[in-house]
Amino acid sequence: MVENDILNLKDLEKMTGNEQLKSSSNDFGWALQQMKDGKMVWRSTIWISTCIFLIKGRTIEYNTFQNFENNACQAFKPPQDIIIKDHIDVKNAQGEYITGWIPSQEDMLAEDWEIYK
Repeated sequence: MVENDILNLKDLEKMTGNEQLKSSSNDFGWALQQMKDGKMVWRSTIWISTCIFLIKGRTIEYNTFQNFENNACQAFKPPQDIIIKDHIDVKNAQGEYITGWIPSQEDMLAEDWEIYK
């Protein structure tokens, strides 16, 4: 590989004027930032009839002394205290909240994200 073929950090700084590149649309990066700021988001063009939306779930600590049915701590033998870190939750079309939503390729490349109201 020739040295001139390598794009280095100085070249990148010159090309961008040392500015951070910002999204010009409501893409997935924008949606993530909205969730970090405490807002709910949704894909306005495909989730409109189902009222599906996403929200950032907060860190939750489960202690073994909490007596909940199917407590996550009970998955371990013997039961252990656990911490579920920040994550993305989804409210599905049935009105149920599901912890740990994972985006599809289509979701990550979409530019139709909006604030859910």
